[in-house]
This record gives sequence, structure tokens and C-alpha cells, in this order.
Amino acid sequence: MYSPYPNSKFVMANEFLGKVEDNAILRIWSEKVQLEKGDSLAKGYVSEL
Repeated sequence: MYSPYPNSKFVMANEFLGKVEDNAILRIWSEKVQLEKGDSLAKGYVSEL
């Protein structure tokens, strides 16, 4: 399909990659916080419930 915006695929790819990068940053941050707090991602963690 013809696009009136010749760079639209490039823009869409950049937006997608930006979202992937943001998700990776968020995942790394989340894992770090959970490990610091001793959450269930920590090796040998047993819930106190």
C-alpha cells in the first residue's frame, strides 16, 4: 500500500524500538527493586504468608 509519508515505516520502526527499549529498562529496574526488597525473584525466597 502506498503511503503519502515516505518515511512512515521508518518512524513506525523507531517508535516500536523505543517501546522495546523502554520495556527493557522497566524490566531491569523492576527486577533490581524486587531483588533489593527480597521479593520472590530472590534465590531461595519463601513467602511469609
